[in-house]
Amino acid sequence: MIRITKRYCVAGASHFLRNVRTYLNRRSGDGCLKELRWIYERSSLEEARADLAAWLSKWQEWQPKLCNWVEETIEETFAFLRLPSVVSRKYA
Repeated sequence: MIRITKRYCVAGASHFLRNVRTYLNRRSGDGCLKELRWIYERSSLEEARADLAAWLSKWQEWQPKLCNWVEETIEETFAFLRLPSVVSRKYA
């Protein structure tokens, strides 16, 4: 059960990041996407949310459509951060 949940969550984050390109303006796309990917390397939900808030404040002016979409949808992809850290690291 945990293994399936972890795989599903990683796949969800991967699909989420792929969908980001739909909303991304080309002029600042690579840096914006790279920073958003870093959020998934955090070890806790609190760290991820703090980094997300910083990311949103930085990119809201340049990528408003993307930021609005991310705010609405990213929480679903944080499910793996709710798992115990031992499990999260083992199945990453």
